Amino acid sequence: MPVFRFSNAVSDISKFIQTYRVLFNELREAQSFTHDDAAKVLINYGLVSSQGAIGEEALRRSTREDRSRDPLYNQHKMYSEIYRMLGWYVPAGSRTQFRMSEFGEYIYESRGKIERELFQLNVIHIVSPNPLVDVKSGNVLRPIPLIIRLMSKLGFIHRDEIIYAVLSLENDRDEDVFERTVDMIKYSRKTNSKNTQIDLLVEKNKISRNTLQNYTRFPLATLRYLGLADKEWINGVYGDGKELFYVATEKAIKLARELNQSIDIRHSELSNYSINERASFYYFAIMLQLQKIGFQMDKETKENYDRSIILSDKIIKDNNVDLEKGGLLFFPYQESPSHEMLLMDKLFDS
Repeated sequence: MPVFRFSNAVSDISKFIQTYRVLFNELREAQSFTHDDAAKVLINYGLVSSQGAIGEEALRRSTREDRSRDPLYNQHKMYSEIYRMLGWYVPAGSRTQFRMSEFGEYIYESRGKIERELFQLNVIHIVSPNPLVDVKSGNVLRPIPLIIRLMSKLGFIHRDEIIYAVLSLENDRDEDVFERTVDMIKYSRKTNSKNTQIDLLVEKNKISRNTLQNYTRFPLATLRYLGLADKEWINGVYGDGKELFYVATEKAIKLARELNQSIDIRHSELSNYSINERASFYYFAIMLQLQKIGFQMDKETKENYDRSIILSDKIIKDNNVDLEKGGLLFFPYQESPSHEMLLMDKLFDS
């Protein structure tokens, strides 16, 4: 019963994105950077503090010989874990070295509606396992789409339901897993047993209830930021008292319908195809996803896109990807190894 871990990085998504823009602007030219390099940027811009201090005084108060106890180091470490999940950072040689991703420029330049569209594209493509991210829990899971689908199916979802029904799900590729998860939540509500479910996770994983709840801060903030959920106190779902639930909006219900009909492909499932077929499919998938949120292709890009469809034809047909509806869950900037993405760039000179 492993638990997928979202770091306790942020509950304000707008600030989270703006922080990335600052980091991207300062570190975009670096071949690699570390937690310390990024922490210095955050200090210089007054975006972090340590023991009530900012600037150089914050750095002095934060610095520890044991880096695991260094507050500023750990603040960026939490940011970096989710930036990597989103495809905004990519590994650069070691677990503590990064570089800005090519896709990061989209985030840096985006504002308003397109900012939310790009963020939504990224969060629904967070996935484990992932060649770009070291997810220790071992879950086979694309968590955010499952949360959205469950919330929409049930009408509303509780923080603890996300923990025991989604983040602790071992394999979302199992047969009938969605229906069984819906039934599990319904049974838990009927028997008022969500606390029992959480207690089991606490015991199994040797982890505190508070830590488990912190893992939901990012996904819950995401639901609110994207306009997918409204917070509401609802009476009588668990016992006689009121509990805080996240209620699906019309936007969430519409998105859930799209997700239900989408073809979900994981990188490991492409291993039987040639590397050129995979690289071509990456180009196709990127262009397909960007078109869906309103980006236009120039003539050269359109020619490359058409060629990528021909070169990855076997993958597209084997997985029943609909070229017209574009119902695909796969985004290479978050899910594909860097060396294969470099081959994609060479094949399409992009």
